[in-house]
Amino acid sequence: MTGRWLVAPLAMIVALVIAPPVADACRCRPPAPAKAAAGADVVFVGTVTAVDAPAVGRGVVGTVAVDRVWKGQVGTTVSIHDSPTSCGRGLTAGERLIVMARRDGDRLTVRQCDGTQRATAKVERLLTRRLGAPRAPS
Repeated sequence: MTGRWLVAPLAMIVALVIAPPVADACRCRPPAPAKAAAGADVVFVGTVTAVDAPAVGRGVVGTVAVDRVWKGQVGTTVSIHDSPTSCGRGLTAGERLIVMARRDGDRLTVRQCDGTQRATAKVERLLTRRLGAPRAPS
C-alpha cells in the first residue's frame, strides 16, 4: 500500500525534472553588428524623440531624429515600427539608438533580434570600418 502512495509523487518529480523548458522564441543572442547590418535594409544612428502608444496588434511606433546613415536612404526624421509580437525591441523616448531596420512596404520595422541597439562609440566605429563613413540623412 505504501508503494502506491510513493509512485504518484515520484512520477510528478520525474516529469518536472525531465520536462522541456517553456520556449521563448524571442530570446536571442544579439547578432554581431556587422552581421546584423548586412541583413538590414537601413542602418543609421539617431535619437528616439517620441513613442506612440500602440493600437491593438499594431506595435509601437517611434519617431527618430536621424544623425548619420551607414546604409540605405532615410530622411532626417523617420518612424520605426516595433514588432507587434512579443519579439518587439521596445522603444523609449530619449534613447539614442543604432537602428538596423528592415523595410516592410513603406514602413521601417525593428525587432528584438535584428541588431537595433543603444548607440555606443565602439559599435559606431565597427560599422564605419565595415560600411564606410556615415553620411548625413537625405
